[in-house]
Amino acid sequence: MKSLRKMRVLARIMLAASVIACLAGTYITVRSVAELIHIFARGEAERAVLAPVITELAEGIVLGVHYFFVSKFFLHSIRHGVPFTHEGARELKILGLESIILPVLAWVVSAIAYAGIQPPLMVMEISAYEIVLGFALIIASYMTEYGTDKIERGHMGHQEIRYLEEHHPEILKEARTAVFGSEEAAAEYYSSMEER
Repeated sequence: MKSLRKMRVLARIMLAASVIACLAGTYITVRSVAELIHIFARGEAERAVLAPVITELAEGIVLGVHYFFVSKFFLHSIRHGVPFTHEGARELKILGLESIILPVLAWVVSAIAYAGIQPPLMVMEISAYEIVLGFALIIASYMTEYGTDKIERGHMGHQEIRYLEEHHPEILKEARTAVFGSEEAAAEYYSSMEER
């Protein structure tokens, strides 16, 4: 239970930080659009003037979209109370994919905006850690999916045991004796599991 409480506190902190980052991305996007409108209204729509604003616009969109999905993930984590859900695994995979794809798209937009002004590698750096983080999140999504399946199968096993306890206690007793060697060893095992 302590781990679950810690997870909820951390999820709430991360949700607040993610919402702030999403709002920052939205602000950058709106500011960049307003700046583009002013540039076109003044008739200064030259590539050298437009390129940095378009790059900032792309970065703002990436920041806003990315942290929208991060906020959604933490909101669902708080709501469900456990990390092992199929929805949580799917959201982790989405986070992983967009952690890889969005920075690359922003770089492509920036490279196009700066075409003929600066070489593509000088425009905007794609951090290797973003790509690595994306793959780590995808791997974590598969681990979460696997854990969720295990938990669901374990839950079904517990329901089977409860059914046997109620309707066929002699079969359950025979099975426990076969697995643990004696009824006492089975009782000791289950009492130690309850203490945990």
